[in-house]
Amino acid sequence: MPEQAQALDLLAAVGEGYFSERRLVGHATVRDGQAVWLWITLELSREARELHLALTASTALDLRVGVSGRHPEAPWARPAEVQRAFGEARQALSLTRQARGYSVFHDLDPLHALVSEGRLDLLAAQVSAQLETIGDDGRTADTLRAYLAHRGTLAELAGALDLHVNTLRYRLRRAEEALGGRLSDPALLAQLYLAFQAGRK
Repeated sequence: MPEQAQALDLLAAVGEGYFSERRLVGHATVRDGQAVWLWITLELSREARELHLALTASTALDLRVGVSGRHPEAPWARPAEVQRAFGEARQALSLTRQARGYSVFHDLDPLHALVSEGRLDLLAAQVSAQLETIGDDGRTADTLRAYLAHRGTLAELAGALDLHVNTLRYRLRRAEEALGGRLSDPALLAQLYLAFQAGRK
């Protein structure tokens, strides 16, 4: 489509202008229907933000930007490094949900991709099924969520949940029985955390 090609060429030129004004060494191109920039960064977070502002000021389109992490060498020094940077930028772009937004690879939530792509659905279903055997309309599951988010003592958590501390201990013991593990086991805590994150989709 000529209009899309023209829009991409304009974006590439705007990016080149941004780098030129700031005396940053950079290259721009259009590749696979996307405008791509490679540059030697001095301060990645600021430059990504300012590049994004310059690009969105140049168009009313729903432009989204994905930025790779910072690489120690000039990104064009080695083809493998270019591919790695490009892969990181594409992943950041794929996780940019906000219209006219941008994401930087190093700032991404590493669990977001697993959760959003449904890769944790099986784990979430298993944990949910195990906790449903308790038959308390989800009270134990809610208690576990609060337990995972709490950083204080059990007495403080019980107070926050408006429970007697013995009731809290009882629910946690029942959860351990249903899950077949101990809440002192980091592996079980990690499984619960991931399952509950997936359940929030």
